[in-house]
Amino acid sequence: MIGISKLYCGAVEAADVLRYGRESGKLPSHLLQFSADKKPVVVWNMTRRCNLKCIHCYSNSQNIYYADELTTGEGKRLIADLAAFGCPVVLFSGGEPLIREDLHELVQFAVDQGMRAVISTNGTLITKEKAEVFRKIGLSYVGVSLDGVKEIHDRFRGVKGAFETTMKGIRICRDAGIKVGVRFTMTKGNFSDIPAIFDLLEEEDIPRACFYHLVYAGRGSKLIEEDLSHEEKRIVLDLIMDRTRDLFTKGTPREVLTVDNHADGPYLYLRLLREDPQRAAEVMELLLMNGGNSSGHGIGCVSWDGEVHADQFWRGLSFGNVRQRPFSEIWMDTSNELMARLKDKKHHLKGRCATCCWLAICGGNFRARAEAATGDIWAPDPACYLTDEEIDRKVERDYRTVVLVTGGTRSGKSSFALELAEKLEGKRLFLATAEALDEEMGQRIHRHRKQRGNRWDTLEEPIYLGKALRPALGLYKTIVVDCLTLWMSNLLGKYPDQDENAAEIIDDFFSCLSEFDGTLIVISNEVGMGIVPDNKLARIYRDQLGLLNQRMAERADKVYVLFSGIPVEVKGRKSPLPPFTKGG
Repeated sequence: MIGISKLYCGAVEAADVLRYGRESGKLPSHLLQFSADKKPVVVWNMTRRCNLKCIHCYSNSQNIYYADELTTGEGKRLIADLAAFGCPVVLFSGGEPLIREDLHELVQFAVDQGMRAVISTNGTLITKEKAEVFRKIGLSYVGVSLDGVKEIHDRFRGVKGAFETTMKGIRICRDAGIKVGVRFTMTKGNFSDIPAIFDLLEEEDIPRACFYHLVYAGRGSKLIEEDLSHEEKRIVLDLIMDRTRDLFTKGTPREVLTVDNHADGPYLYLRLLREDPQRAAEVMELLLMNGGNSSGHGIGCVSWDGEVHADQFWRGLSFGNVRQRPFSEIWMDTSNELMARLKDKKHHLKGRCATCCWLAICGGNFRARAEAATGDIWAPDPACYLTDEEIDRKVERDYRTVVLVTGGTRSGKSSFALELAEKLEGKRLFLATAEALDEEMGQRIHRHRKQRGNRWDTLEEPIYLGKALRPALGLYKTIVVDCLTLWMSNLLGKYPDQDENAAEIIDDFFSCLSEFDGTLIVISNEVGMGIVPDNKLARIYRDQLGLLNQRMAERADKVYVLFSGIPVEVKGRKSPLPPFTKGG
């Protein structure tokens, strides 16, 4: 989900998200996509039955009775579990959810449990009486599927007159004071109607529009043939951005989003980089918070029969059934290999997805599409329309820099690193590896923290640097790690034999470096230029720190060595870092 109005038109700032601590339970609904905990938004396809005959239906619904649907009581048990698990939103979908006579009762139950309740509907069964009931209950939002205007919508929905009936439902919700929006799935057969949808937003005073990319699931899905070409996707994204900006310029802003193709994020960022670099930097921070596709992590689905899926499209794979186990238990059961990989899928992707510089903000896009097109879940998503040049690492380097600052004891390393960092704009984090094991060290830590003042946030972690850094990556533009010297000492204290546990911790830190899209400055000591230590542990420490420094220097874009307070650049490239001048 990429908020065009939020990102391109400046309707949301990073500070708006940080104000709530990025917690799902505290964030308002329009900021949930930026949450850090990624508690799943759950789509419950509560019925398979539908009164229309949509040509792109992913549930193959018909207007017949299905005997295996969850009962009202089973639905309430599901909702109670979701609420206890911390799911912020339950989205009632189908088929057509308004066919179920207990919909209002289940929505009421969800609201009473403290959840936000949302309905996804074709709109044709909405009446004034039902809208009034939902208004009193406190329904958060009604998303109405609209595939074009008039004849195009009727053709997609398989019923003549569906457009007028759908528009009537939208107007009823709007007039009742319920937030309502349109859901438009883009295909070759209807994308020419996108300008007409924007006209409709103004004419009918509709506050929200979501433009969905087509998601085809299941091997050999015929929907692949209906998807837009890569060039058509780029044209459509530019059109959506242009029309959204026009609404803001006219003083009639609308909430506009694109959904189900996270290549839209980098595409939007690259356009902003040309038009407004300052806003582009702010958008990058928000895109990192978004994190890209979260099927199996931040989005989940329960089918009408209780089966649990990674998302509402990927029905060929089930992780269990809520009739046998609670959703919360199924969702956190990483003994299922696919569930575990979806929660950390970056390490399993193949092809251009694995090496893409935008992986931290795209998340590998939709695995269901990859499987449908290739039979391989981890293959590149065929719907990604970014060019090879746009996903190359050299593009990424325009905004990412890793710096190593090394030297001897009291050579001025930390002071230099802090002065370098404070030349950069944005929020800063100081990650300290030191532990206050005695009074003198405690006083030193306190003194240094006081010297940094409120210009810095401080995080202390002696061992698990990658684990500590990861939640902070989207929150800061500059991070200083001080220092590898003490980190290696801490690791040797915990793992004196430098076994595979220590190696995994170090590997995780270097993996984390690739996920940060800002400036990371790492401080270390050169300890191998003196005499050979007289004991085994000291020799191991010297050797291991030397190897760690080599690895860090190889990974770094810039390396400085400090001699008696004088910095000497020994490795460098063009980067966002300004030239260093003492006290400048």
